[in-house]
Amino acid sequence: MSTNRYRTLHADFFTVETERCTFASILETVNRTSGHARNFVANGGDPIRLKKLSIRSEGRRRFFTGDMVKIRMTNLPTRIDQRGSEREIDFHDDEGIGEETAFFFDEERNVLVLQRNRNGVSFSGFEDYFAHFAGKTGRFQLLPMISNTALEQLRRSPRIGKFELEVAPTVSRMDIQASRSLSDVLSLMEQVAGEKVSVTIGVAPRRRRGLSMSSVVKTAQELLRIRERYPNDVRKLRAYAEKEDRKMAMLDLLVDRIRADDQVPYDESRRISFEARIDFLKKQWQSLDSKMPSRKPNDGVRS
Repeated sequence: MSTNRYRTLHADFFTVETERCTFASILETVNRTSGHARNFVANGGDPIRLKKLSIRSEGRRRFFTGDMVKIRMTNLPTRIDQRGSEREIDFHDDEGIGEETAFFFDEERNVLVLQRNRNGVSFSGFEDYFAHFAGKTGRFQLLPMISNTALEQLRRSPRIGKFELEVAPTVSRMDIQASRSLSDVLSLMEQVAGEKVSVTIGVAPRRRRGLSMSSVVKTAQELLRIRERYPNDVRKLRAYAEKEDRKMAMLDLLVDRIRADDQVPYDESRRISFEARIDFLKKQWQSLDSKMPSRKPNDGVRS
């Protein structure tokens, strides 16, 4: 095989929110399990499991690298050569195709970099897996990270004058914790059974004080999280930040989120190794990490 074949890998960035546990403690708990106890199956789908986990320390900082795998148990492929000769692959009843998804977690920053693999463990599968192991009293969820450029523009703005969103009515059934009033509005709008719900939250131009940046960002993150699961249900997410000339700059928060991609070579087995996928995630994280302020290890954890 030619050694210059590459594949584009994609990565998404999330902060981790937990209650009565930490992501690190969940990872360590899962890593102590074995066999079928490490599997999770949601809604009759394919089994998901933590395939491997490594922990590296640098002073007080800890970094977790791991590989998730979805075991595809149905619609299994056949073996075929380039002349068209085909034969079945002999699988045992408890075997399937392993579809891998790597991740990198910085405990101090509380940031997860997750490989996006449409055939592997999806965002919802990853979140549901670790929510399962968080237990009935714990809570685990991922919030997509908004780009530093957009956040800096919001921070420097004298005020945020308007926040717009358009969602499917089904979003009203979901828990938007950052804004209880917004959740109430969406719940009320669901009763009209329309095809979409459009909400504009703003302040009068003469008012000095604008919308709360932290509430806008948190609400946007929670709606982006819903969009990860249901791509068609969140259709517009815009914030309007006042500039020095008092004109408003529109920020499209559906676009202004942190994502990355790069070309990674196949190895001799025609696969992209775990090590190569982790190197890709680390490279993307290092590029972002150098631009971020320090934070406490327990940020994002609620008691």
